[in-house]
Amino acid sequence: MNVPLNCCVILKAEPTFSLVNMKNLLILFVVFPLFSLTASAQGNNWIPPEKAEIDTIVDLMYNMDFVKVEKRLDVWIKKYPYRPEGYFLQGMNLWVQVLVDLNNPFLDSQFQDKMDEVIDKCEDLEDIDSMETVAQFYKSGAIGFKARLYGNRDNWFSAARYGIKALDGIEDAIDGKYTNEDAKFGAGLYYYYAEIIPKDYPMIKPLLWFYPKGNREKGLKLIEESADHGLFTQTESKYYLGLIYWFHEKDNFKAYPFFRELSDKYPRNAQFILNRGRLAYAIGNNRDADSCFAVMEARINSSQPFYYPHQLRYLYYYRGILAESRNNAELAFTFYEEAIKPVDPAIHKETEQYYIWSMIRSANMMVKMGFLKEAEARYRQVLAIKEYSNSHKRAKDGLASLGIPVEEKK
Repeated sequence: MNVPLNCCVILKAEPTFSLVNMKNLLILFVVFPLFSLTASAQGNNWIPPEKAEIDTIVDLMYNMDFVKVEKRLDVWIKKYPYRPEGYFLQGMNLWVQVLVDLNNPFLDSQFQDKMDEVIDKCEDLEDIDSMETVAQFYKSGAIGFKARLYGNRDNWFSAARYGIKALDGIEDAIDGKYTNEDAKFGAGLYYYYAEIIPKDYPMIKPLLWFYPKGNREKGLKLIEESADHGLFTQTESKYYLGLIYWFHEKDNFKAYPFFRELSDKYPRNAQFILNRGRLAYAIGNNRDADSCFAVMEARINSSQPFYYPHQLRYLYYYRGILAESRNNAELAFTFYEEAIKPVDPAIHKETEQYYIWSMIRSANMMVKMGFLKEAEARYRQVLAIKEYSNSHKRAKDGLASLGIPVEEKK
């Protein structure tokens, strides 16, 4: 099966949420912490009390029922104050909220403070002999997630500082000491990324000289086994497999079923729905894509929690493209005009590519509808702002199609 030609052209030329950039280096900094969380079934100390309650809490978290998560965690922590899992899950409850709207930094400080609390609590628990190793694992997890968020915000000094700390002890984590199905998830992530990331960024090879060699195929196999048979890690394994096949393996058809399954299981999770829609669009399943984007739009417009108005920018961008595919220029133009409406400056910086491409596409629709003067003005607006992924060439091509030459700057 082939992706429709029009989708291929769009995906090559316009924003595709590619993760192949410097932020990928942070993957290696959180692999060890993620592995730590999944070693839970090896030995009595790794199994938290009331495991079924922890499972329920995790499911509520993925389904964005964060208030219930907090209440149930408060009860669990009061019962088991000597266990690190509850404190860590409080931090993860904030992390999922950050991920739902990663372009928005409004929870950053609260999340970093919470992870500092987790680190402090784990250091206290290290003094309890039976909890020492468990607490060290969760402390590494908190450090790793601090590093990851700093990387997402391009704060590379802090990201590297915390990331190197999180890598401490990784050899012990993946040498087979923990053999349960869940443990395969973190080990698989390490093996996969330890092979592919140095190929893109040779400068980090020296950082990995003292750690096990990467193995892409072995990594994928271990993550897939965890997705099929893991106790705690099935959801996280499927999420990462979806991302890996999408962004690294460049196989949208393999990635799509993971997010379809996740969004069906956790229908309130905005990130799962949005990624399902993006991938549905990428493989040419326009009906499912438009359905996902319409669901998100309705939830945003009805002010449902954790569905944010500024997310409409990229939803309208994609809905415009889908309207174009149906040759509905007027509807597409309406969507693009919505996508270029002003948003908070911090959000605009993170979503500017959608603004620029919506400007170009709205001009294209003006041409189709016969509003040539307006289209010319819009193309010139694009040339007046910074270039993104060949946007100036597209605007010049648009002007050329109107018979308007553009002088090249000397």
